[in-house]
Amino acid sequence: MICAACHRSPNPVYVDLDLIQSTESRLAPSKHPVPNPPAARPALTATVLGLKAISLSDPSNRPKQTIHEMFLAGQAKAQADLLSRLKEVNKGAVREFQLQQESSITGDEARAYMDANVKIRPIFEKWANDRAPVLSDLALIEGFPIPDPQDKPESKPKTPVQQKQAETVTTLRVRLKSIDEKFKADSNAILAAVTQKTHLSKADLSAKVAHLAAELDVKAAGEANAQIRKAESLLSFKLADTAPINLPQSPSRHLTIPAEKALDPPPQVPSSGILDSAADRRRLLENELRIWLALNRFTLSATRSGHRDVTQEFQKWRQQHGAGP
Repeated sequence: MICAACHRSPNPVYVDLDLIQSTESRLAPSKHPVPNPPAARPALTATVLGLKAISLSDPSNRPKQTIHEMFLAGQAKAQADLLSRLKEVNKGAVREFQLQQESSITGDEARAYMDANVKIRPIFEKWANDRAPVLSDLALIEGFPIPDPQDKPESKPKTPVQQKQAETVTTLRVRLKSIDEKFKADSNAILAAVTQKTHLSKADLSAKVAHLAAELDVKAAGEANAQIRKAESLLSFKLADTAPINLPQSPSRHLTIPAEKALDPPPQVPSSGILDSAADRRRLLENELRIWLALNRFTLSATRSGHRDVTQEFQKWRQQHGAGP
Protein backbone atom coordinates (compact mmCIF):
# COMPACT_ATOMS: atom_id res chain seq x y z
CA MET A 1 0.00 0.00 0.00
CA ILE A 2 1.21 3.49 -0.92
CA CYS A 3 1.53 6.01 1.97
CA ALA A 4 0.75 9.70 1.82
CA ALA A 5 3.51 12.08 0.77
CA CYS A 6 5.51 13.92 3.38
CA HIS A 7 4.26 17.31 2.10
CA ARG A 8 0.57 16.92 2.06
CA SER A 9 -1.35 18.21 -0.94
CA PRO A 10 -4.70 19.98 -0.56
CA ASN A 11 -6.14 17.30 -2.94
CA PRO A 12 -6.24 13.94 -1.17
CA VAL A 13 -7.87 11.20 -3.28
CA TYR A 14 -8.62 7.51 -2.92
CA VAL A 15 -7.68 4.78 -5.43
CA ASP A 16 -8.87 1.18 -5.05
CA LEU A 17 -5.83 -0.78 -6.20
CA ASP A 18 -7.35 -4.07 -5.07
CA LEU A 19 -10.27 -3.58 -7.45
CA ILE A 20 -7.94 -2.78 -10.36
CA GLN A 21 -5.72 -5.78 -9.69
CA SER A 22 -8.64 -8.19 -9.38
CA THR A 23 -10.15 -6.89 -12.63
CA GLU A 24 -6.89 -7.36 -14.54
CA SER A 25 -6.53 -10.88 -13.12
CA ARG A 26 -9.92 -11.81 -14.56
CA LEU A 27 -9.01 -10.26 -17.94
CA ALA A 28 -5.61 -11.96 -18.13
CA PRO A 29 -5.35 -13.99 -21.34
CA SER A 30 -5.41 -17.72 -21.00
CA LYS A 31 -2.42 -19.73 -22.16
CA HIS A 32 -2.82 -21.78 -25.31
CA PRO A 33 -0.92 -24.99 -25.79
CA VAL A 34 1.79 -24.98 -28.45
CA PRO A 35 0.50 -26.84 -31.56
CA ASN A 36 2.14 -30.04 -32.62
CA PRO A 37 3.91 -30.12 -36.01
CA PRO A 38 1.96 -31.70 -38.89
CA ALA A 39 2.55 -35.27 -39.87
CA ALA A 40 5.28 -35.92 -42.43
CA ARG A 41 4.16 -36.46 -46.04
CA PRO A 42 4.86 -39.97 -47.36
CA ALA A 43 6.71 -40.67 -50.61
CA LEU A 44 4.81 -39.98 -53.85
CA THR A 45 5.17 -42.00 -57.06
CA ALA A 46 3.63 -41.12 -60.45
CA THR A 47 3.88 -42.54 -63.96
CA VAL A 48 4.22 -40.34 -67.07
CA LEU A 49 2.81 -42.19 -70.08
CA GLY A 50 4.87 -42.31 -73.26
CA LEU A 51 3.88 -40.68 -76.57
CA LYS A 52 3.80 -42.13 -80.06
CA ALA A 53 5.93 -40.72 -82.84
CA ILE A 54 4.10 -38.05 -84.87
CA SER A 55 4.77 -35.89 -87.91
CA LEU A 56 3.45 -32.30 -87.98
CA SER A 57 3.40 -29.74 -90.75
CA ASP A 58 5.08 -26.41 -90.14
CA PRO A 59 2.64 -23.67 -91.23
CA SER A 60 5.01 -20.89 -90.14
CA ASN A 61 7.58 -22.05 -92.70
CA ARG A 62 5.21 -23.00 -95.50
CA PRO A 63 6.46 -21.48 -98.80
CA LYS A 64 4.10 -18.86 -100.16
CA GLN A 65 6.27 -17.74 -103.08
CA THR A 66 8.61 -19.27 -105.59
CA ILE A 67 12.16 -18.02 -105.71
CA HIS A 68 11.18 -16.18 -108.89
CA GLU A 69 8.35 -14.45 -107.05
CA MET A 70 10.62 -13.64 -104.11
CA PHE A 71 13.11 -12.12 -106.52
CA LEU A 72 10.42 -10.01 -108.14
CA ALA A 73 9.30 -8.81 -104.68
CA GLY A 74 12.82 -7.47 -104.01
CA GLN A 75 13.43 -6.39 -107.59
CA ALA A 76 12.24 -2.83 -107.04
CA LYS A 77 14.73 -2.26 -104.21
CA ALA A 78 17.60 -3.82 -106.14
CA GLN A 79 16.77 -1.76 -109.20
CA ALA A 80 16.51 1.45 -107.13
CA ASP A 81 19.93 0.81 -105.54
CA LEU A 82 21.54 0.09 -108.90
CA LEU A 83 19.90 3.14 -110.48
CA SER A 84 21.12 5.35 -107.62
CA ARG A 85 24.72 4.21 -108.15
CA LEU A 86 24.50 4.80 -111.91
CA LYS A 87 23.10 8.28 -111.37
CA GLU A 88 26.02 9.14 -109.07
CA VAL A 89 28.40 8.13 -111.85
CA ASN A 90 26.45 10.25 -114.37
CA LYS A 91 26.58 13.32 -112.11
CA GLY A 92 30.33 13.53 -112.69
CA ALA A 93 29.88 13.46 -116.46
CA VAL A 94 27.20 16.19 -116.30
CA ARG A 95 29.41 18.36 -114.09
CA GLU A 96 32.40 17.98 -116.40
CA PHE A 97 30.27 18.91 -119.44
CA GLN A 98 28.94 21.98 -117.59
CA LEU A 99 32.44 23.19 -116.65
CA GLN A 100 33.65 22.82 -120.22
CA GLN A 101 30.72 24.78 -121.58
CA GLU A 102 31.07 27.50 -118.92
CA SER A 103 34.75 27.89 -119.84
CA SER A 104 33.75 28.24 -123.47
CA ILE A 105 31.12 30.86 -122.59
CA THR A 106 33.68 32.77 -120.51
CA GLY A 107 36.10 32.80 -123.48
CA ASP A 108 33.38 33.90 -125.88
CA GLU A 109 32.33 36.63 -123.44
CA ALA A 110 35.92 37.93 -123.18
CA ARG A 111 36.24 38.02 -126.99
CA ALA A 112 32.87 39.74 -127.25
CA TYR A 113 34.01 42.48 -124.86
CA MET A 114 37.19 42.91 -126.89
CA ASP A 115 35.10 43.31 -130.05
CA ALA A 116 32.87 45.75 -128.18
CA ASN A 117 35.90 47.86 -127.23
CA VAL A 118 36.88 47.98 -130.89
CA LYS A 119 33.37 49.16 -131.82
CA ILE A 120 33.26 51.71 -129.00
CA ARG A 121 36.63 53.23 -129.96
CA PRO A 122 35.38 55.26 -133.01
CA ILE A 123 32.31 56.30 -131.03
CA PHE A 124 34.60 57.53 -128.25
CA GLU A 125 36.79 59.47 -130.70
CA LYS A 126 33.74 61.11 -132.29
CA TRP A 127 32.46 62.01 -128.79
CA ALA A 128 35.82 63.60 -127.94
CA ASN A 129 35.94 65.55 -131.24
CA ASP A 130 32.37 66.77 -130.88
CA ARG A 131 32.82 67.72 -127.25
CA ALA A 132 36.20 69.51 -127.48
CA PRO A 133 35.11 72.74 -129.28
CA VAL A 134 31.98 73.10 -127.18
CA LEU A 135 33.96 72.63 -123.98
CA SER A 136 36.58 75.12 -125.24
CA ASP A 137 33.95 77.78 -125.95
CA LEU A 138 32.41 77.20 -122.50
CA ALA A 139 35.83 77.51 -120.82
CA LEU A 140 36.50 80.82 -122.59
CA ILE A 141 33.39 82.25 -121.01
CA GLU A 142 33.36 80.65 -117.50
CA GLY A 143 37.03 79.83 -117.07
CA PHE A 144 38.70 76.50 -116.40
CA PRO A 145 37.92 74.37 -114.60
CA ILE A 146 34.34 74.98 -115.61
CA PRO A 147 32.28 75.68 -112.46
CA ASP A 148 29.22 73.68 -111.56
CA PRO A 149 26.12 75.81 -112.20
CA GLN A 150 24.60 74.47 -108.94
CA ASP A 151 27.54 75.86 -106.93
CA LYS A 152 27.59 79.23 -108.73
CA PRO A 153 26.21 82.01 -106.45
CA GLU A 154 23.42 84.24 -107.65
CA SER A 155 24.87 87.19 -109.51
CA LYS A 156 23.80 90.77 -109.44
CA PRO A 157 21.69 92.20 -112.27
CA LYS A 158 23.54 91.46 -115.50
CA THR A 159 24.49 93.84 -118.21
CA PRO A 160 23.35 93.08 -121.76
CA VAL A 161 26.76 91.55 -122.53
CA GLN A 162 26.67 89.39 -119.43
CA GLN A 163 23.12 88.32 -120.22
CA LYS A 164 24.19 87.28 -123.72
CA GLN A 165 27.09 85.29 -122.25
CA ALA A 166 24.75 83.53 -119.86
CA GLU A 167 22.48 82.49 -122.71
CA THR A 168 25.51 81.21 -124.66
CA VAL A 169 26.67 79.18 -121.60
CA THR A 170 23.24 77.58 -121.30
CA THR A 171 23.26 76.62 -124.98
CA LEU A 172 26.76 75.16 -124.70
CA ARG A 173 25.86 73.14 -121.62
CA VAL A 174 22.82 71.69 -123.39
CA ARG A 175 25.01 70.67 -126.35
CA LEU A 176 27.56 69.03 -123.99
CA LYS A 177 24.82 67.08 -122.25
CA SER A 178 23.41 65.90 -125.57
CA ILE A 179 26.87 64.78 -126.78
CA ASP A 180 27.52 62.89 -123.49
CA GLU A 181 24.12 61.17 -123.49
CA LYS A 182 24.54 60.03 -127.11
CA PHE A 183 27.96 58.53 -126.37
CA LYS A 184 26.61 56.81 -123.27
CA ALA A 185 23.61 55.40 -125.15
CA ASP A 186 25.73 54.14 -128.10
CA SER A 187 28.37 52.49 -125.89
CA ASN A 188 25.74 50.94 -123.57
CA ALA A 189 23.94 49.48 -126.57
CA ILE A 190 27.13 47.72 -127.66
CA LEU A 191 27.83 46.44 -124.14
CA ALA A 192 24.20 45.38 -123.66
CA ALA A 193 24.45 43.23 -126.79
CA VAL A 194 27.43 41.42 -125.24
CA THR A 195 25.55 40.93 -121.92
CA GLN A 196 22.44 39.72 -123.73
CA LYS A 197 24.47 37.23 -125.71
CA THR A 198 26.10 35.95 -122.49
CA HIS A 199 22.71 35.53 -120.82
CA LEU A 200 21.38 33.65 -123.83
CA SER A 201 24.47 31.41 -123.82
CA LYS A 202 24.05 30.63 -120.10
CA ALA A 203 20.35 29.90 -120.54
CA ASP A 204 21.14 27.65 -123.46
CA LEU A 205 23.79 25.91 -121.35
CA SER A 206 21.28 25.29 -118.53
CA ALA A 207 18.91 23.70 -121.02
CA LYS A 208 21.71 21.54 -122.45
CA VAL A 209 22.80 20.41 -118.97
CA ALA A 210 19.22 19.51 -117.99
CA HIS A 211 18.74 17.63 -121.26
CA LEU A 212 22.01 15.74 -120.80
CA ALA A 213 21.13 14.81 -117.20
CA ALA A 214 17.69 13.55 -118.25
CA GLU A 215 19.19 11.60 -121.13
CA LEU A 216 21.76 9.96 -118.83
CA ASP A 217 19.02 9.14 -116.28
CA VAL A 218 17.01 7.36 -118.96
CA LYS A 219 20.11 5.48 -120.04
CA ALA A 220 20.85 4.52 -116.40
CA ALA A 221 17.30 3.26 -115.92
CA GLY A 222 17.62 1.11 -119.06
CA GLU A 223 20.94 -0.28 -117.88
CA ALA A 224 19.48 -1.08 -114.42
CA ASN A 225 16.50 -2.87 -116.00
CA ALA A 226 18.80 -4.85 -118.25
CA GLN A 227 20.92 -5.98 -115.29
CA ILE A 228 17.80 -6.98 -113.31
CA ARG A 229 16.36 -8.99 -116.24
CA LYS A 230 19.68 -10.75 -116.74
CA ALA A 231 19.82 -11.81 -113.07
CA GLU A 232 16.13 -12.80 -113.13
CA SER A 233 16.66 -15.31 -115.94
CA LEU A 234 18.99 -17.33 -113.69
CA LEU A 235 16.32 -17.86 -110.98
CA SER A 236 13.45 -19.56 -112.80
CA PHE A 237 13.10 -22.66 -110.55
CA LYS A 238 10.69 -23.03 -107.63
CA LEU A 239 11.32 -23.59 -103.97
CA ALA A 240 10.42 -27.13 -102.80
CA ASP A 241 7.91 -27.68 -100.03
CA THR A 242 9.41 -27.55 -96.58
CA ALA A 243 9.96 -30.82 -94.66
CA PRO A 244 7.52 -31.60 -91.81
CA ILE A 245 8.46 -31.50 -88.14
CA ASN A 246 9.01 -35.08 -86.86
CA LEU A 247 8.54 -35.72 -83.15
CA PRO A 248 10.13 -39.03 -82.04
CA GLN A 249 8.45 -41.53 -79.72
CA SER A 250 8.95 -40.99 -76.00
CA PRO A 251 8.91 -43.94 -73.53
CA SER A 252 6.96 -44.06 -70.28
CA ARG A 253 8.71 -42.75 -67.19
CA HIS A 254 8.19 -43.17 -63.46
CA LEU A 255 8.61 -40.17 -61.20
CA THR A 256 9.14 -40.56 -57.43
CA ILE A 257 9.15 -37.77 -54.88
CA PRO A 258 10.80 -38.94 -51.64
CA ALA A 259 9.01 -38.61 -48.31
CA GLU A 260 9.51 -35.47 -46.25
CA LYS A 261 11.43 -35.50 -43.01
CA ALA A 262 9.26 -35.03 -39.92
CA LEU A 263 9.48 -31.60 -38.24
CA ASP A 264 11.03 -31.32 -34.79
CA PRO A 265 8.63 -30.58 -31.90
CA PRO A 266 8.60 -26.97 -30.62
CA PRO A 267 11.09 -26.21 -27.83
CA GLN A 268 9.86 -25.90 -24.26
CA VAL A 269 10.49 -22.21 -23.42
CA PRO A 270 10.06 -21.38 -19.69
CA SER A 271 7.66 -18.48 -19.06
CA SER A 272 8.80 -16.17 -16.26
CA GLY A 273 9.08 -12.41 -15.87
CA ILE A 274 8.18 -9.33 -13.89
CA LEU A 275 4.42 -10.04 -14.10
CA ASP A 276 4.67 -13.73 -13.25
CA SER A 277 3.16 -13.30 -9.74
CA ALA A 278 0.46 -11.18 -8.08
CA ALA A 279 3.07 -9.42 -5.95
CA ASP A 280 5.02 -8.38 -9.07
CA ARG A 281 1.88 -7.04 -10.73
CA ARG A 282 1.03 -5.16 -7.48
CA ARG A 283 4.42 -3.45 -7.40
CA LEU A 284 4.07 -2.37 -11.04
CA LEU A 285 0.60 -1.00 -10.37
CA GLU A 286 1.85 1.03 -7.36
CA ASN A 287 4.69 2.52 -9.43
CA GLU A 288 2.22 3.65 -12.11
CA LEU A 289 -0.01 5.18 -9.40
CA ARG A 290 2.91 7.23 -8.00
CA ILE A 291 3.53 8.69 -11.45
CA TRP A 292 -0.12 9.54 -11.98
CA LEU A 293 -0.49 11.20 -8.51
CA ALA A 294 2.62 13.33 -9.13
CA LEU A 295 1.39 14.44 -12.56
CA ASN A 296 -1.97 15.56 -11.09
CA ARG A 297 -0.59 16.93 -7.76
CA PHE A 298 -2.70 14.47 -5.75
CA THR A 299 -1.99 12.76 -2.45
CA LEU A 300 -3.24 9.27 -1.75
CA SER A 301 -5.67 8.67 1.10
CA ALA A 302 -5.69 5.29 2.79
CA THR A 303 -9.49 5.35 3.28
CA ARG A 304 -12.40 6.03 0.99
CA SER A 305 -14.42 7.95 3.59
CA GLY A 306 -14.47 11.71 3.05
CA HIS A 307 -12.27 11.62 -0.10
CA ARG A 308 -12.95 11.58 -3.82
CA ASP A 309 -12.64 8.13 -5.46
CA VAL A 310 -10.50 8.50 -8.62
CA THR A 311 -10.07 4.82 -9.35
CA GLN A 312 -11.75 5.09 -12.77
CA GLU A 313 -9.74 8.19 -13.68
CA PHE A 314 -6.50 6.40 -12.86
CA GLN A 315 -7.58 3.33 -14.79
CA LYS A 316 -8.53 5.48 -17.81
CA TRP A 317 -5.09 7.15 -17.74
CA ARG A 318 -3.41 3.73 -17.70
CA GLN A 319 -5.45 2.61 -20.71
CA GLN A 320 -4.62 5.79 -22.66
CA HIS A 321 -0.89 5.45 -22.01
CA GLY A 322 -0.70 1.71 -22.57
CA ALA A 323 -0.10 0.73 -18.97
CA GLY A 324 -3.35 -1.07 -18.25
CA PRO A 325 -5.12 -3.88 -20.19
